[in-house]
Amino acid sequence: MKNLYSKITSTIKERFGANKEKQNMSNTKSSLISNVSYDAAAQKLTVSMSKGQKYAFTGVPQNVVTELTNASSQGRVFNQKVRGRFPTTKISG
Repeated sequence: MKNLYSKITSTIKERFGANKEKQNMSNTKSSLISNVSYDAAAQKLTVSMSKGQKYAFTGVPQNVVTELTNASSQGRVFNQKVRGRFPTTKISG
């Protein structure tokens, strides 16, 4: 019975994308940003800066995160599209 429950739960998560809600993109190519992660369900972007500060931005749409992670200059996209544009909470640093 437990195996059946696990299989059903896993299938539901795969089908509806629950396993893909959080993305962790630790291999950023930026001198400003060391790590970003994104929770799609909550539209919450968490950014760790190279100097140790960590911030959470709420209400960030997926297209902005995609643009940030695919940018040749992630720092520029962060400054233009994220910083100062979404409610921000300083987590540490």
